[in-house]
Amino acid sequence: MKSLLPELICELPVSSASGLVILGEKLFIISDDEMSLLSGEINGELSFTKLWQHSLPESHELRKKIKPDLESLYLDGKTLWALPSFSRPNRVKGAKIILDQSFNILSHDEVDFSEMYQKLLLHVPDLNIEGAVLKEKILHLFQRGNGSQGSNSIIELHDDAVHMRPLVLPKYKDIQLTVTDATLVGGEIYFLAVAEDTESTYLDGEVIGSFLGKLGGELMKLDFQGKPEGLSLHADGSLYFVTDDDSRAIPSRLFRLKI
Repeated sequence: MKSLLPELICELPVSSASGLVILGEKLFIISDDEMSLLSGEINGELSFTKLWQHSLPESHELRKKIKPDLESLYLDGKTLWALPSFSRPNRVKGAKIILDQSFNILSHDEVDFSEMYQKLLLHVPDLNIEGAVLKEKILHLFQRGNGSQGSNSIIELHDDAVHMRPLVLPKYKDIQLTVTDATLVGGEIYFLAVAEDTESTYLDGEVIGSFLGKLGGELMKLDFQGKPEGLSLHADGSLYFVTDDDSRAIPSRLFRLKI
């Protein structure tokens, strides 16, 4: 199996980065236990845009109970959509962020995805959406299979139709790989996956291996310690990802991958 060595770009002023979109030299990052969008130049100053008026407690455990759990960030035209994981009934709210031609934030609004949540529940009882890719006007949601059902899958949403297909991943050291994000590269979808020692959609576990894969193609091991989540393509053809080490004491990091 081919190995890739990620290049560390910087530490980030968040500890739970989960979704990433890069537009030109600007990046946009959501975090699964924050109420704000982090944005700015890749090698410059980053700032927060608060997406909700209320705030979260400092305690990790208390935050986990009431956080919106934003996990997926994708672009549709000049609109960024931030989606929750849908892993609990209170994790159904996301955000719509409007950008101008220079990718500056014009406005943002809270969005209630309860209707989508109910529709997805009909197909997946243990929801845990970790990635979203818009391809040819079809939204592909990546279901992380670390619940009791234990199967990764891709849920395709097109108008009112819902189509599911399995995402078959191998085991690593006897632990099933589970998907943590995905992005579009040309006409192909690349994804991140980890071997995390947990069977819960809610509780975290030890990550013993991280991988980059291409749908219908090869799987490559990432030679670094951490849990990769948000994944996005840069105009130069490289991929960037962020990390979430499930601890408020450990800053998230931004990495670059040459593929």
